Amino acid sequence: MRTFVGKSLRAHRLKIGMTQEEVAHGARTNPSHLGRIERGEDNPTIDSVERIIRAMHADPKEVFGL
Repeated sequence: MRTFVGKSLRAHRLKIGMTQEEVAHGARTNPSHLGRIERGEDNPTIDSVERIIRAMHADPKEVFGL
């Protein structure tokens, strides 16, 4: 599950052309933390995922292909 979330967030971030730094700043987190989430090394909270999606100005359905 962790890998699916991270890969989906990363794929969407790259699709919209944002850097990890831009997304992390908007999500009020550290870019290295975002990188660990994207690589599946860190288990994000629902709150973290929500903040990251908001920072990308995205809809969860769009990010996770629902």
